[in-house]
Amino acid sequence: MHEPGLAHSLHNVVVDLFALRRFAEPVSAAREATVLCARAAVDEPAAFRQPLATLVNNLRKALLQLGLPHDVLAATRDTVSMYRRLADQNPAVFLRTAGKDWRSPLPAPRSPLCRPPRPDRRGLT
Repeated sequence: MHEPGLAHSLHNVVVDLFALRRFAEPVSAAREATVLCARAAVDEPAAFRQPLATLVNNLRKALLQLGLPHDVLAATRDTVSMYRRLADQNPAVFLRTAGKDWRSPLPAPRSPLCRPPRPDRRGLT
């Protein structure tokens, strides 16, 4: 039950290590966070699919920094597949995020990854 929180904490470690330009260390934390969030997505797919896609994308970015092209390609394919599924299920959410700069190295530190999304004021997620 605490795995989503651990995944979130591991993601924060990844963000901090990237900020320190220590690119080799975040890969294992990013992989572990991805595995933990994937487990949560099995039990609650609606709540954890989008955070999982974000974590896989961040793992891809960490692998890219290490120059591991085959691993990067596999993670990229996984990310595209996940976001495509999310876009098919909820195009309004996907289009709302489509304008973000996908080239940025990682999301802002302490982002709420691997936590269920909160409904906005209108009750939409």
